[in-house]
Amino acid sequence: MGAAGVADAPSGGDAAQRFDGLLRVAARVTGTPLAAISLVDDLRAVVRNGLGIPPLTVLPADSPCAIVRREAAPLIVPDTRLDARFRANAIVTGPPGIRFYLGLPIPGPGPGGAALGSLCCMDTAPRHAAVPAEDLELLADLAAQVGDSIRQEAEAAALVRRHARLERRLQTVLDAIPLPLLTIDPAGGVTSWNPAAEKVFGWSEAEVLGRFGPHVPADQIDSSRAIQRAIVQGEPMVAAEAERMRRDGTRLPVAIATAPLRDEAGRPDGAVLVIEDITARRLAEAEAAARAARMAREARLLAGIATSRHLARGDLDGSAQRIIAAAVERLEGCDAAFWRLDPQGDGLRLVTMAGPDGLALAPSDPRRAACESLPLDPALAAERSVALTGLRAAAALPAWLPARVHRAGYDALLFAPIRVAARIEGLLGILAPRGPRGWSLEDRGFLASLADLAALALEAERRAAAIHGLEEAKARAEAANLTKTRFLARMSHELRTPLNAIIGFAELLRDGSLPAAQRQEFAGHVIAAGRDLLAALTAVLDHARVEAGTLVLARERVDPWLVIGDAMRAAAPAAAARGLTLERSDRPMPPLLGDGERLRQAIGALLSNAVKFAAPQDRVAVGGGYDDGSGYAIWVRDAGPGMTREEIARALEPFRQVDEGLDRPAGGTGLGLPLARAFVEAHGGQLVLDSAPGRGTLAVVTLPAELALPPAVDVPRAASAS
Repeated sequence: MGAAGVADAPSGGDAAQRFDGLLRVAARVTGTPLAAISLVDDLRAVVRNGLGIPPLTVLPADSPCAIVRREAAPLIVPDTRLDARFRANAIVTGPPGIRFYLGLPIPGPGPGGAALGSLCCMDTAPRHAAVPAEDLELLADLAAQVGDSIRQEAEAAALVRRHARLERRLQTVLDAIPLPLLTIDPAGGVTSWNPAAEKVFGWSEAEVLGRFGPHVPADQIDSSRAIQRAIVQGEPMVAAEAERMRRDGTRLPVAIATAPLRDEAGRPDGAVLVIEDITARRLAEAEAAARAARMAREARLLAGIATSRHLARGDLDGSAQRIIAAAVERLEGCDAAFWRLDPQGDGLRLVTMAGPDGLALAPSDPRRAACESLPLDPALAAERSVALTGLRAAAALPAWLPARVHRAGYDALLFAPIRVAARIEGLLGILAPRGPRGWSLEDRGFLASLADLAALALEAERRAAAIHGLEEAKARAEAANLTKTRFLARMSHELRTPLNAIIGFAELLRDGSLPAAQRQEFAGHVIAAGRDLLAALTAVLDHARVEAGTLVLARERVDPWLVIGDAMRAAAPAAAARGLTLERSDRPMPPLLGDGERLRQAIGALLSNAVKFAAPQDRVAVGGGYDDGSGYAIWVRDAGPGMTREEIARALEPFRQVDEGLDRPAGGTGLGLPLARAFVEAHGGQLVLDSAPGRGTLAVVTLPAELALPPAVDVPRAASAS
């Protein structure tokens, strides 16, 4: 059935009953009241058989079945009145008033043949529910059965016509047949020898009449006579393969078809033999076998890439290596390269390149160096593949091909653009160092398939990066939310405690009968609680400045030992309350350029932590020193319980403490160490905590030597912390 005549396919009789049965099954599967087999050609679309649909003929442009045939894919229209393609269609606006349409292509003859039309199921009401995949599979099977039946009918009709034609022309064909044809008598002697036999074998009819065929080689006479005896006994033989000989002695493979000749009584009376030279067929079979082997090899290589863990994980480097390894395995004797679009989007940079052995070329290899980059030229994006041959002898190179690639010794190149959503994202290249070499359609198709897989690899990499980014964003959001929760919990505790003290002692101070000494004591508690509250709020504000990047350091002359001394004096009352001894180890340190107040806060936080966690009646050591090479080092050591690595990391997080409970013995906002580290790092230094359970903690502040200032007689002293 040609493109313009498929709608004329015969119908009626058993075929009509068979098609009606298939339509009922299709309607039952989809639950639709209407179903039809619509055949479409270039001129019209015809409802050949219908369930609830009368015979109908329309132009292809007006038929959704024409779209199914053209695209050879299922078409589902939940509501035709909402689809601009069909809302004005006669079968939508008029009877039968189709609202829902589901069409499956009816396969045409041969692999990849154009579809014959559509097996469609319809309803007069819209349907927005998804059609189950198993229903689509069953409908596709029914459409295939319809196609098979149509083809069988067409073939049967063609056979009838052919038989009638052959009856009329048989004698003419026998005389004019282009294949060697001869007849033999029961003894094997030749009785006729047509012109084609004369032409192929070289003997005239007069030379062979009455003889056993001279075209039979001596080594095949016995087998030929055995065949001849079977034939004259009435046994036909079709396409038996053998060898025959020309007059010049050359041999050729042939296929022999025979049929017995009978006399008026029906007794065997010789045979007719038709001989076909199958040299070309043998060559074609060999080529077909080789091509099948190549296709199987290509399928194995492509499947290996498509199912690799690299592609699944978004590992572009691993996928690229698999792709170019497959390229050099299939296109032997060549180098292979994988380029991707550079970040600027105006050129291609090399991702990886392999030699004929499939191993990656070293960066120092001159072939790789020649291919490090390529321009992004429209000529590379115009086709599925771009082939170049004979470069060594070419008078001029393509404008987009860098001369360095040509100088690397390549004579033939094959490129396939890597497209992602119609945009060129990269390039695959096969580079043949030895010419001449041509590129077959199979070569070009295979490289284009690899380029499609490369596009999937790029997409997989982006998808993996996006997923990773989402996971990181989620982790950051969760961390921020957790930090907010900790902040509220910590600050609620740290603000309530001093506020309760202030309110409580203030109420007591309202009693005018309190002795002066007790009034002074209560006022001192109010002042101390106020200072604690101010310190907590100041720490929160400092943390906000650090987080916002708005922390500003003063630039002043700072004496490190004065800063250490101020910090030790501030920590002395708390140390005395716990029976601790503060020890200081003095070593010369030159003045430095920095913010004395921030450094005092940092050292004070380290001392405060040491005093909180040192064992009662123990000692806390403070020291420092300077080296022209390594700079300043200020350290605080305690012999407290120590911390694990996880606890150190937690202590350096804002609003975190080693002991997270609100009833912890050591209070605080959880900002001391994080702010100390921020202030030190703002000076270009580092804060390092060295600790382990059971051996105390050593906190070391290092500052770069670049901060050192020359000694001066009058060293200004930074103001102490308020």
